[in-house]
Amino acid sequence: MDFILTLYYIHYIIRVLYNVYSFIGGIVDNNDYLNILKSKLDNLCDEISTLRNEVGNVFAKIDSKQEQAHHILELLTAEGYKPTDEDKMDSGQVHITDIVEAFLKEQSPKIPIHYRDLSEQIQSEGHFIPGKDPAANLLSQVNRDERFVRVSSGTYGLREWGLEPAKTKKSRRKKK
Repeated sequence: MDFILTLYYIHYIIRVLYNVYSFIGGIVDNNDYLNILKSKLDNLCDEISTLRNEVGNVFAKIDSKQEQAHHILELLTAEGYKPTDEDKMDSGQVHITDIVEAFLKEQSPKIPIHYRDLSEQIQSEGHFIPGKDPAANLLSQVNRDERFVRVSSGTYGLREWGLEPAKTKKSRRKKK
């Protein structure tokens, strides 16, 4: 959505500049205008591609650092150190559902939360949720885990809170 909005603003600015230029005596033909737009689009696409590559590199670095932390934790454990949950989370040894469970247990009052809000809050605390759409990945993981219960569309809480699961609609498929 932001990309489309950006394109709209660029189009608007170019149109204004085109009108100003035309007003002060310069004539820009339609082909020049289209070439300007195409050039702007190409630049934006190049920037998007560069940013996607940078994100991929960041994910690779995170994976590498988590692997290093995992090995150091193994060495520390061999020497008698007892890793904390925070150590395990930071090194990537804890599954996303463990992070969600810990987050929900810390919440007061104990009320269910929508998975998108949950994802945003967990990420704002510095936890990494992998995938192109972290919220969707979180939903997929939480939906399969017995520790959580869906109380309404997209809203989850801990089963230990004694929440009633949402009733699912039965599909009315005709048998062939």
